[in-house]
Amino acid sequence: MKNKFIKYLEEIVDYKNSSFLLAVSGGVDSMVLFKLFQEYSLNFSVAHCNFLLRGNESDEDEIFVKEVCERFNHKFYLKKFETKKIASESSVSIQMAARKLRYNWFKNILKKYKFDYLVTAHHFNDSVETILLNIARGTGVSGLKGIPTKENKIIRPLLKFTKNEISDFAKKNRIKFRNDNSNNDVKYRRNRVRNFIIPEFENLNPGFFESIKSTINNFQSAENIYSNFINNEKIRCCNHNDDTLIINIKALMISIEPKTLLFEIINDYGFKDIDSVYNVIDSQPGKSFYSKNYVLIRDRDSICISKLFSKQSINITDSCIFINHPVKMTLQLAHKFNLKDEKIKSSAILSYNKLKFPLTLRNWESGDWFIPSGMKGKKKLSDYFIDNKFSLIEKQKCYVLCSNKSIVWIVGHRVDERYKFVEGEEKAYICRIN
Repeated sequence: MKNKFIKYLEEIVDYKNSSFLLAVSGGVDSMVLFKLFQEYSLNFSVAHCNFLLRGNESDEDEIFVKEVCERFNHKFYLKKFETKKIASESSVSIQMAARKLRYNWFKNILKKYKFDYLVTAHHFNDSVETILLNIARGTGVSGLKGIPTKENKIIRPLLKFTKNEISDFAKKNRIKFRNDNSNNDVKYRRNRVRNFIIPEFENLNPGFFESIKSTINNFQSAENIYSNFINNEKIRCCNHNDDTLIINIKALMISIEPKTLLFEIINDYGFKDIDSVYNVIDSQPGKSFYSKNYVLIRDRDSICISKLFSKQSINITDSCIFINHPVKMTLQLAHKFNLKDEKIKSSAILSYNKLKFPLTLRNWESGDWFIPSGMKGKKKLSDYFIDNKFSLIEKQKCYVLCSNKSIVWIVGHRVDERYKFVEGEEKAYICRIN
């Protein structure tokens, strides 16, 4: 195993000239990883997370890893997390919270102490479990290739080894390690896959892991071809307008597999129900779907995906010179202003003396109206949006600047006739979108 390990590591990175941070829990996998790095005298330190989930056992794991590091003179980094509390506050599972906490911490250590790579002890069984979990959740081709060996600054040099190979190596080399009883807790989905589903596959095929190893290699090769095709199709069908992704429906539908292409596009934004989304292509505009962080809207000739936005309202005093949210905007009081100096569409030149502070910046609302600059009559914002072919996403994201409840500017678009700056006035109030 040693020779196979160092050869594999050499394929991944220049290990002789690299510094490594090993994520070590104290379990058999990470202790074998420690042993192998130690055997080849590699330049590494150790990071250990105490998630405070198993009482004294968690503390004993911490002490065990720390003592091993001290014995072999390796730098030991420790972080304790109130995982249950953080998971509850964030409304996520304990496993999800623990994963996010540890990787954020690892990232900070890598940056602070200038390590070249983070090394984790994921092995081949972990990769198989991930594939089966992806299948259970619903996945595309990319979800069938398993855990990547190298992912930016994260490397996983044990991925070629099965759990049995690692356990046999630990036994043969008398490597001490800690047992985590939570690995047998069937309330976790991964443990159910590990302890019940995979053994059934092995009953069907005693050579299951060898067979699936070959299958994964085939999927990885196929995924490279598939990804290249999908990326080219995305370029052809999609474009970005600020922070909105716009999928051209006509371009999408001439693809050889439009439904598959649509899935690969929207899956990146957390949308899983491809059937429902695909079916709205033939329906009237206006249908919307929501993922955790995004909204998808069927527009006239396109499907638009944008970050979720909530109703917001802020007050702007006359001393304010900059706001960062919900719209980045600089604010300026100018004396003896020349209109020729400012002809940017995203700016508003207002008559300072006609404004009543504080101004209000808010989302537009049904029933809102204004008098467009250069006109005399009122116009509903809903009609203005239609006339100017606003997309449904653009409408939802539209903000208005108000003075004493009257709209003075449709932000980024048009000023109200009553509040526009007129040449000859002493003071101009200038709003510029950054």
